[in-house]
Amino acid sequence: MTMIAFGGVIGAGLFVGSGVVIRATGPAAIVSFLITGLLVVLVMRDVGASPSRRRQARGSPSSA
Repeated sequence: MTMIAFGGVIGAGLFVGSGVVIRATGPAAIVSFLITGLLVVLVMRDVGASPSRRRQARGSPSSA
């Protein structure tokens, strides 16, 4: 139950914090969030694809 409470507090804080930023900066915050989200998606795709790009010459096939 404690972890659920922590998650709720953090989620609510992010939601309120985002609202404050959007109110202060206007549409620039939305553009910034979109650019950041795109960068996160690209990094995660690259991290997921990197093990398949560098195969090791030795070892079992399951470790590649």
